Amino acid sequence: MHSELSNLSLFAQMLFKVAWMTGLGPGILIAIVFDVEEAKRLLEAASHALRSYQYGNAATELAEEMVEAIERFLETGEPQTLVGKAKR
Repeated sequence: MHSELSNLSLFAQMLFKVAWMTGLGPGILIAIVFDVEEAKRLLEAASHALRSYQYGNAATELAEEMVEAIERFLETGEPQTLVGKAKR
């Protein structure tokens, strides 16, 4: 957990440096961080879906829902997970 916090801290420092150098506002930084978090949540969900197929899940609905959620996120940038939607 401590290494994750230090990594986040380094990431935040890097983002603030980029924002300062380019003149971006803090709102842009927050949006970038939320997008990265949402992408991680979608990747984790996709990983769980793939693992379920490895262990015998034959239903295709899960794959269809994952693909649609990922495509919507890539096209619109809007959160697709419940956690992501609640944070916006």
